[in-house]
Amino acid sequence: MSCFFAKAAAFVLLGLLRWLELAAVQLALPSPAMAATPLVDAIACNSATGFFVSNEGDLISAAHVLGKCAHAVAITAQGVRFGRRIAVAEGFDIALFRFEGGTPDSAVFPADALDMFWAPVTAVGLRTCGGPDSLRLNEGHAVAGFRQLPDTVSLMADAVILGGNSGSPVVDSAGRVVGMLVARSTANARVGYAVSADRLKAFLSDHGVPIRVQPEPLSSLFAPAGAGTAAVPFTVGVACIM
Repeated sequence: MSCFFAKAAAFVLLGLLRWLELAAVQLALPSPAMAATPLVDAIACNSATGFFVSNEGDLISAAHVLGKCAHAVAITAQGVRFGRRIAVAEGFDIALFRFEGGTPDSAVFPADALDMFWAPVTAVGLRTCGGPDSLRLNEGHAVAGFRQLPDTVSLMADAVILGGNSGSPVVDSAGRVVGMLVARSTANARVGYAVSADRLKAFLSDHGVPIRVQPEPLSSLFAPAGAGTAAVPFTVGVACIM
């Protein structure tokens, strides 16, 4: 119930900030949304995790949480960000938003398809209503990959996958995004399911989103799990505002 009221308060405030920001742009004033970031940080209630996939401000998250939203909000190191929905692939649980002003940090994807069987991976996400301070790294291993399930990566995480983790980037030991977490098993909350990097790249290509790709470096073949820290700068909590 407290989360519901937090969401309601946040959405009212963010709607007001959005109106004030548009007015500020017209008058060449400092952004009220940026100035109000500490206040919004205190009450905003994220409903999912998302991550930036281009420096132009394109972000993806789980469609089952945000797919019906025309607009969304994210709180980043640069302040409050407002985005609009660009496209949804409900069959693959992907929602694409574009946030104003671009971003200095964005995901890097594998250049080629991978065999992810038992490869070390890390899911980087936030819990529902947890805010930026709830971001955590959940290390684990891929238990099925591109060859077995072309559009899905299944993973066994070291810790329970929490509500709000939908939309989390899943990165490999080289720090590249190999999937986006969209569900967890009802039988074991440590088992998660992610849309594969191949499917994400195809979706983003279809919608003209420029992404960065990187071949697998030789050193990553021997690297331990823990490269999830590379995803922290481009991973944010997101919520629907209308």
